[in-house]
Amino acid sequence: MITNLAPARSLNDKLAAQKEMKTLEAKRNKLRRDLYDQQDAIDAQRDDLISEIEKQLKQAHSLLPLFKLRWRLA
Repeated sequence: MITNLAPARSLNDKLAAQKEMKTLEAKRNKLRRDLYDQQDAIDAQRDDLISEIEKQLKQAHSLLPLFKLRWRLA
């Protein structure tokens, strides 16, 4: 009887290890998806900032005279 229990334990251990590995792989995949989502959000933020800077650089600058000075040597 002892010889019959050893393979069963080994099989149970293998099954438990497979279940744990599947759980850990699912957790890893979720973390990987979360990482990619965060990277996409950062990229979108960077693109928005670049667009804003480009808008500021394209602003037209004009020169308006505020006052005139008139002087004469006497």
